[in-house]
Amino acid sequence: KPETLSSAIFLHGAAAFTDEDNALWAERYPDLMKSYMEFMEEMQDPSKSDDEKTAEFRKLWLEEFFPLSCADPASSGPMLSEVFKDCPFSWPHAEYSNRESNTFDFRAQLPQITCPSLIIQGRADMIPIEKSQEMAQGIPNSKMVILEQTGHFGSLEEPEAFREAVLEFLQLREQ
Repeated sequence: KPETLSSAIFLHGAAAFTDEDNALWAERYPDLMKSYMEFMEEMQDPSKSDDEKTAEFRKLWLEEFFPLSCADPASSGPMLSEVFKDCPFSWPHAEYSNRESNTFDFRAQLPQITCPSLIIQGRADMIPIEKSQEMAQGIPNSKMVILEQTGHFGSLEEPEAFREAVLEFLQLREQ
């Protein structure tokens, strides 16, 4: 219900994730995709409980996916462990998301978002900048900010620049 919004902030946004995007992702990150496909095969084991699958899913995200989403993957481990230490992960949710991801396409609905909108993207994010640019082009009253020293976790990797972008957009910057 975009008509109910007075403003919107999108972080590393993507209005669509198509089969073509999936193929490009596989080209860009072949080792990660190989690891993920092996993981998905292991998740087919009927003897594993959802709790066991969730634990393995959490490990994969914290040790492989999330670090590659950071500007400095090698030193991201402690930050990610701290931030996500109490965060619940859910294999059933991940499984549902996997089934639905290739049908995710809301590009045609972007023009319905008419409120002032801020799109924040990290230069080193695994999600290509073009995906956020596509959103910025589709949302009539939007502004895009690229954080130069961050990946997917702008508020953690580059907190001051992130904070400044949000406060400026909300017109709350300290005078």
